[in-house]
Amino acid sequence: MWWHRKKTRIHHSPFSKKMTALRKDVPVLVYGAYTLLRPEHETVYAYTREFDDKKMLVLPNFPEKESVFKTDELTSLEDSNFLINNYNTANSEEATIMLKPFQAVIYFMDQ
Repeated sequence: MWWHRKKTRIHHSPFSKKMTALRKDVPVLVYGAYTLLRPEHETVYAYTREFDDKKMLVLPNFPEKESVFKTDELTSLEDSNFLINNYNTANSEEATIMLKPFQAVIYFMDQ
């Protein structure tokens, strides 16, 4: 087959590389107990992971439009709690966050 003969390189974005490294370095993202926060939300697949007294909040926005997400999990978060974000910032107030198209944010949560 032609694809066996051709050497190809898979391009990974800097965000993908950071995510891969983060997954290796932060066991809670791999082994943590998974809790889906709002299954009815149409655009944001929000969940938490908890393991060894550590908790992460994962907020990926999948469509090509901005999405608003509300949850009590956001009330104690600040920009300093970002573990990773594929944009420079996330626009959040109180228990609401506005996610840009295809934005993915992971927060480290104090317990």
